Amino acid sequence: TWTPDGETKFALTFVDPNNANGEWQFAGNALAVHTKNPTPFVVDYKVDYTEKPKSETVMTGTIQSAQDPGMGHESHQLAVILAPSSDMYSGILSYSASEPIQLVSLRGPLGPEERPEKTWTTDGETVFELTLVDPTNAMGSWSFSGNALAVHTKNPTEFTVSYSVSATAEKMEPEPEQDIPITSAMPRAPMSHAVEMAMGSGVPGCEQTSECYLPYSLEILVRDTVVWNNIDSASHTVTAGTSTDGPTGLFDSGLFLSGTTFEFTFDEAGVYPYFCMVHPWMTGEIIVNEVEEMIVIPEEPNANDEEMIIDEPIVEEKRSSLPEVTMAQGSGAPGCEKTNECYIPYQLEVYSGESVIWTNTDSAAHTVTSGVPGTPNGMFDSGMMMPNQSFDFHFVESGEYDYYCMVHPWMTGKVMVD
Repeated sequence: TWTPDGETKFALTFVDPNNANGEWQFAGNALAVHTKNPTPFVVDYKVDYTEKPKSETVMTGTIQSAQDPGMGHESHQLAVILAPSSDMYSGILSYSASEPIQLVSLRGPLGPEERPEKTWTTDGETVFELTLVDPTNAMGSWSFSGNALAVHTKNPTEFTVSYSVSATAEKMEPEPEQDIPITSAMPRAPMSHAVEMAMGSGVPGCEQTSECYLPYSLEILVRDTVVWNNIDSASHTVTAGTSTDGPTGLFDSGLFLSGTTFEFTFDEAGVYPYFCMVHPWMTGEIIVNEVEEMIVIPEEPNANDEEMIIDEPIVEEKRSSLPEVTMAQGSGAPGCEKTNECYIPYQLEVYSGESVIWTNTDSAAHTVTSGVPGTPNGMFDSGMMMPNQSFDFHFVESGEYDYYCMVHPWMTGKVMVD
């Protein structure tokens, strides 16, 4: 931070280009040139800028990271600045974080025919293309575009980031619907999966519990990519084969240092063992399965269907419509939690045997995940809900059920079942 009086504080984005001339794309409430020397200096400058009022895409703030809700990213941290939306954002981000970070933009959701190299998903169904930039710094600026913007680390510990973002939002026109044959094969988009070298795996012992590579065994589909991340302090390799029979030559990372990654895309089904050539007790395996296409076969109409219609008994309902909860407008930014108005209503009372429907009326994507922030209990999970999408769950047993949004963990709610 920077402050002239100790009371009025500003988030400071400090970029050291190590030069005396150049240019910089910036976003913020103020702009200055600075040295750490006590002697005055002179600077010639030209500034092209546009003043913009604060909005959902022109803003400044400081946020804390939370557990990355993406599949295979459970040990990572994520701070969402612009939540997934149907809008396409483009603009400039200036940032200052408590540690070196990575910059993330998402594009999607993807269609069934799209197969980008890197993807991100919370549920395996709503999939986004992932653009991940590692500037190896904690402060800087980035020109970005995508349906979402976030700051990310591969560390399990929380971080904070102060940011200024100036962006425009363009409504994406839906593609015209095409007539698709009823009998069709719907391909699944390739995904990325993460494996980590365990802390301390450079010393024997982790092999006794098969916890040198985490996870030891990973099951994926053909055309998926596996990304190995060395979070240990020692250098390692990821080498196809076994320590007894030697390398197969299919893939080999070479020696990669702490904090670096290696990735490989698997094009054929099979079981692929691998090991570390420096620490041969470290072993793992990748199980690659064929992609099963979903075939939808139309049923032949039955001429007697009309004759088979029978009168069903009328069941008395407790309500004329399903109890409904909505995601509040603007709940993708902190603040709604102060008045418990992120999910509306915050607490809903229903009877056992009733269903609750959640509708996303916000412009950002959200989830409805049972449990408390950072600790889902697995009872229900909507996956990523885009604007105007709904999710419902049938409550059978009485009790008190907490839930939250995995993308925006300050959003919490409660269902009371009598």
